Amino acid sequence: MKFLKKYILFPKRFGIFPYIWMIWIIYPITDLWPFNRVDTIIPTILLICFLWFYRNGYSVSKALPIWIYGQYGIIFVLTITNEWIYLLLFSAWEISSLPVSKRTFHQFLAGYYMTLVGCMGLLMAFDEMTPWSFTNQMSIVMVLFLILSPLGGKSVANSYRRSQQLRQQNSRYANLIKRGERERIARDLHDTLGQSFSMITIKSELAAKLLDKHPDQVKNELKEISEASRQNLQLVRNIVTGLRQTSIAEIMIELADELKLQQISLMTDGEGQTNKWPHDIQNILADILREAITNVMRYSRADQVEVHFTQTKAAYHLMVADNGKGYKAVRKDAHGIKGMAERAKIVGGKFGIQTSRSGTVINVQLPKEG
Repeated sequence: MKFLKKYILFPKRFGIFPYIWMIWIIYPITDLWPFNRVDTIIPTILLICFLWFYRNGYSVSKALPIWIYGQYGIIFVLTITNEWIYLLLFSAWEISSLPVSKRTFHQFLAGYYMTLVGCMGLLMAFDEMTPWSFTNQMSIVMVLFLILSPLGGKSVANSYRRSQQLRQQNSRYANLIKRGERERIARDLHDTLGQSFSMITIKSELAAKLLDKHPDQVKNELKEISEASRQNLQLVRNIVTGLRQTSIAEIMIELADELKLQQISLMTDGEGQTNKWPHDIQNILADILREAITNVMRYSRADQVEVHFTQTKAAYHLMVADNGKGYKAVRKDAHGIKGMAERAKIVGGKFGIQTSRSGTVINVQLPKEG
């Protein structure tokens, strides 16, 4: 496996695209088949060298110019011997996908176009064609594809790279949220339990001293210790309850990843303001969101979901809308919609759902405290 990863397989960060592109190597192989002619020996060796240079070109290192310009040279020779100018498409999509600086990319791009012009010039000279007759024979579409492939490939690579960076950024946000929760728990433990246990320790030592000299006062100290223990137990329960709560930011990160796997686009509005909403409100809305989005992924056949967060002087509002097929009637064994409605009603809120052939809209309204 080490040998395969180092010398044969493409680097993992480029995904499966390099392997898919290798399908086009079938064309020069069919030209060489059945490999029983003397005039196929040199092109076969050059094709193998080209594939080796092409694979090594994906390993970004100091030798990268050798692998890229080496491809150009081999393609130039194979254009003379076999008219395989289309091999430039391999190099075009490779240089466009490499994570190199703009300057380096422009250098490779200039070399690519110089090689392309040189190969086209050779083919026209061999066949004694004019540029117009050459494009007619080779197909204008193919010529344009050779010219535009590096630029189109660069656009695709940038889009893929931005998507990958977005996933990494979401992962960082998730880690920040986890760290924030750990810091909050640490503060709660330090500010509450730490001081309470210190007080219990002091009172226990005092009770031990009073036991011989003033036994009548020991009862009061033990009573205060018992009361402090009960308070600490309640504090622990409150902290555990807080750990079980889910913020809207956390659930949105989770749901965004799941929707992306289902190829459903997510649009949100007003999400930033929810960070200041009470924890119990966020916890209820997070549960409703999870159930609503799960229903979208399972039943709606939608390709887009919108989630809107708003608030007024009296209430917090959540709206979830999809562009799916809707539903005709709620199944008898369906507990999702009923559960969402019950969660809202527990705190005196309102739950509404509307559906049609153009999608389903869920509206939730939870009253503000006091």
